[in-house]
Amino acid sequence: MTSSSAPAPALKPTLSVADVVAITVSSVTPASSVFVIAPFAIAQAGTGVIWAFMLGGVLALMFALCYAELGRAHSAAGGEYVFAKRVFGGMAGYATFLTALAMLVFIPPVLATGAATYLNAALGTQLDGQAVALVIVTLGYLLAILNIKLNAWVTGICLLLEVAALMVIVVLGFGHAQQPVSSLVSPLVLDNGMLHAAPWALVVGAIGTALFSFNGYGGAVLLAEDMKCGGRGIPKAVLWSLVLLVAIEVIPLVALLIGAPSLAELTSFTVLLILCVYLVVGLCALFSRVLRRDREHPYRMPLWPLPALVAVTGAGYLLTTLLAAASARDIFIIVGILLVSGLLYGTYGKLSPAFQKL
Repeated sequence: MTSSSAPAPALKPTLSVADVVAITVSSVTPASSVFVIAPFAIAQAGTGVIWAFMLGGVLALMFALCYAELGRAHSAAGGEYVFAKRVFGGMAGYATFLTALAMLVFIPPVLATGAATYLNAALGTQLDGQAVALVIVTLGYLLAILNIKLNAWVTGICLLLEVAALMVIVVLGFGHAQQPVSSLVSPLVLDNGMLHAAPWALVVGAIGTALFSFNGYGGAVLLAEDMKCGGRGIPKAVLWSLVLLVAIEVIPLVALLIGAPSLAELTSFTVLLILCVYLVVGLCALFSRVLRRDREHPYRMPLWPLPALVAVTGAGYLLTTLLAAASARDIFIIVGILLVSGLLYGTYGKLSPAFQKL
């Protein structure tokens, strides 16, 4: 047998659980969540944003448990659309794939657009927000093509820099407190220049924004094939990613509100996409053990099916609430994604050997 006929060596998994957590948390860019997304939630719910983020963290934990179990039972690089395909069939897989793809396309520019505001303030420049967002997104894609182990180190360093920046807010906020803690316990919102008690409807409405802020911890399941321990470390990676994200974002947010001298249109479409994907993940976690008895579930979430039920109920309630207030454009895009999913699955998906093997 000649050397040319020898089988090509398989890619060697090199990531530890810590590496996966570093990549996952860095990809969420928690500093962007605090500086870009949180202000919209504050404008919506006032100091009630803390309750929204705490409730959002509890709901995100339910989703994280769903990701942990599904990522272990259906270990594959595809993530959510693989879950949907294996549990509910090809059409569900295609619809989830296009929804997740749209979500991944829109989220980076939304976060990056806010960078120009802070760069202009720091440098005294007048950089265009869209141009800055394009540069940041391009650099992010270039970084993504690096060796996965090197990527973990680079993103880990970036995460440390983000945490350092947020620690400045923590020190300044708690060190120069100007607002009473009671403003966090009893939410206040600014209305026509006057502070009023924030209705809990506003707080609940801001939970979707909080989920947007935390979104990305489920991305750890995409790296299962690159882990040295195989998929065994996925549950730990998902849960630790969420815990770190909540801590890194909520603590500076509390400091920001406490230290603020005064309490003075996030893309709703992106939040709708996130909730659609979360709803699918929750449903998959609820029915995977029942419909796919042929697959082992090495990691089983505690108190199943309660976390999955809470996840589905929470995502369903927020999704229907936001859809009721959504613009015709947003609804049209969501319906369009579903129609395109059906068309692609009917013309290509059923004939694709790669998709059928998932």
